[in-house]
Amino acid sequence: MDNTDGTGNTLEELSIASNKSFIVEEGKINIPNIVYKIADSVSENPIKMAFGAGADFSLIGTIKKPQDMGEIEALYGPDFQIIGHVGNGKGVYLEEKDKSFVPLQFSRWNYFSNDMKINGDNTN
Repeated sequence: MDNTDGTGNTLEELSIASNKSFIVEEGKINIPNIVYKIADSVSENPIKMAFGAGADFSLIGTIKKPQDMGEIEALYGPDFQIIGHVGNGKGVYLEEKDKSFVPLQFSRWNYFSNDMKINGDNTN
């Protein structure tokens, strides 16, 4: 699935479609330093900013758990990144480094609005 509306929204859509939850592991997220700097300057959460709506493009999906990263690279190439795992239930959660779980919600563009405001209520 493409993530042109942001990785967070894509994970939410996959959760709804599959009746599964998606757990993003904080230690596996590769967020560039510039995102932390910008997030700090605008008092925003860098994880929400990195996973929010934007003009980026990549593919999001799930795979059966392979044996190791060498197997993943052999199958999909060196740019493939695992950021978490699938769980029971619905929703998107951040598994923090202390193993606590925090529900994540993301803003998205409301394409049906005349003024194109960002819609943060997570409704379709």
